[in-house]
Amino acid sequence: PTRVGSFQAMAAEGPKQLLRYIDGCLHLQEEGLELLCRATAPIHFAFTIGGSRCGKSTACNALIFGSDSNRAGFETGSSFDPVTTGVDIALRSLPDGGTLVLADCEGAFHICGSQQSARGFGALGLLAYRLSTVVLHTSMGSIDERDIEVLGHLAASGESLLEESFSAAGDRRPGLPALAKPLLLLVVNGARFDLGDAVARRLLRPPEGGAARGCARTAIARGFQGQPALEALPSCEHQAYWPKVDELRRRIIESAAAVSDKGLLASGKELSERMVQMVSHLNGEAPEAAALREPQPAAEALLRTMHLEPLVEELAKKFAAGATDTMNPTTPPPRSRKSSHASPSKVAMEVALAEFDERSAWLGSKTGEAAVRLELIAEVRERLAARLTGISEALARGRKEARRPSQSPGEKEMRTPTPPCTPSGKKRSLAILQALIEDAELRLTAMQTGTAQEIAQLRLALADSQVKVAELSKENRSNEEKFEANMRRFDETWSQELRSMTSKWSSSDIQAASNTSLEELQAELEDVQEQMLDVSSFGYLMDDIRAEFEETQLNKRTAAESASRRIDEQVRRLRDVWAEEVPKLEQLNEKVSKGISEKVKDFKAALEEERQSRIQRHEAMTLVVSRLTSSLDATVDSDFFALPSSSMTPAPVRRPLPPSMPSRWRSEKHRTP
Repeated sequence: PTRVGSFQAMAAEGPKQLLRYIDGCLHLQEEGLELLCRATAPIHFAFTIGGSRCGKSTACNALIFGSDSNRAGFETGSSFDPVTTGVDIALRSLPDGGTLVLADCEGAFHICGSQQSARGFGALGLLAYRLSTVVLHTSMGSIDERDIEVLGHLAASGESLLEESFSAAGDRRPGLPALAKPLLLLVVNGARFDLGDAVARRLLRPPEGGAARGCARTAIARGFQGQPALEALPSCEHQAYWPKVDELRRRIIESAAAVSDKGLLASGKELSERMVQMVSHLNGEAPEAAALREPQPAAEALLRTMHLEPLVEELAKKFAAGATDTMNPTTPPPRSRKSSHASPSKVAMEVALAEFDERSAWLGSKTGEAAVRLELIAEVRERLAARLTGISEALARGRKEARRPSQSPGEKEMRTPTPPCTPSGKKRSLAILQALIEDAELRLTAMQTGTAQEIAQLRLALADSQVKVAELSKENRSNEEKFEANMRRFDETWSQELRSMTSKWSSSDIQAASNTSLEELQAELEDVQEQMLDVSSFGYLMDDIRAEFEETQLNKRTAAESASRRIDEQVRRLRDVWAEEVPKLEQLNEKVSKGISEKVKDFKAALEEERQSRIQRHEAMTLVVSRLTSSLDATVDSDFFALPSSSMTPAPVRRPLPPSMPSRWRSEKHRTP
């Protein structure tokens, strides 16, 4: 059997529910976990992600169930409303051993869809990135910059799961174990253009000049395994649809299978345990960490940058200046009735927070429509309170240091003396400057931490580059060694030939001619060495050949699709002609049937009439024959009794005839001899 036929012959199971959102948290379903546990190694685990209503479930049905239209697969629909919720799973055994597992995720970006995937893939995207061997990103018609941006965000978020984090209770949580990176396959349903791997390389190539869109492409290149591929599927009715589906399935099966933490092939039970661990990790994240799992709304980010952040900076500077004034005894701090016994710093902090609430009230109105989320305003307010508290504590430490009665000789040497003409107000402002310096040091420490992480990532990338350079250098050295060995063998062969020729030709003329020939051959050898291509040039030549081959394949595909479109157009025309002729044929058939039925009816009526007439004629003839017979019998009887009595001939004896004897026999019996 063919590969497609053997695949269709294997048993398929599912689909079953695997994950559902309940009250904003992920909940695993027992039926889906039991189905995943039945998968046998090697397991090729593929998650389908993408926008809502773009054919993810249809593609999963084609990949896992094939052309078996009678099989009830993943639920699909033809309306605008989303169909899939959470994650559903199905699997199929492979002819060469192993299992193909497909997980159908709910769509993103839908207006009426789930809140957890409104602007990105959310926690389900992270599960797909950390658990699958292949990520199938599905789009409809084409692929645009939004798809690239959300994939870059997913890749960057998936790498962050390897680092330590904090739970909702504030406990330190270790990162997840590092696993093999998945392969990225871009699937375009109902493709309107001719797309392929060459288009994928051009789409995902980082732009020159360090443009902003290069960040997402760099994250994709670093977060996924190998070179992402692109497969364009035509409409389901197109004749090239199922060959394209078989090619996409082949790519999934030929990718690396799922492995365990020990580097061995993972079983279905190990994958289910890893999924339980991932779901527990994601459900236990702090809210601020979970909020980073999907892109921030554009309008909210704009309002935060233009209004909330500048307001925080303004109030922090105003608080620092006011705290300096409270250190001067000539200006008593403002105190309210409720805080008459509070410290000046707490009073100033309450005033600053009250001003923040007043000036940000229009952004988060509780009665009307809020411009931003109330949670975001509360988060920024907490950051402002923490910053004001830090400034207040720094000023308090400055005041304590200023009130010290004596200083050690080391401190006097380390401290920079204040000029003698400096006013007292400027001396107090030194404490404020010190507080600001400490705040800047905290920010610098955070920046250094982030820089250290980036440096570590760059070191990993540099190590990979060094490994690749070492491999290329090793290959180059081996090629050079082979070239030198070939040259040595050529020199040895030439020297032997030259010595043999010298021993044979001993005359001076022949020797001079030999020297001249030797010089010419050496010159030709030098020309040949100069004209020999460098090993590195073969790489460029191979790239050119590969590009020409891809262009040829692209042209062939274009020609095939154009021919297919022409054939489809001719078939459509034939169907239109057939649709026009069918009513006429139906009318003709109806007319002929009606005429035949009427003729048959008339013929039956004529036959019945003829039958009745013949019956009547037969009855009339029977009556005539009967009357004629009676008349003849009466005539014979009258003639017999009319004979004379003196006749010598005795009268014949009349015997009764049998009823079955004909009347003519009966009349003959009654005749006289």
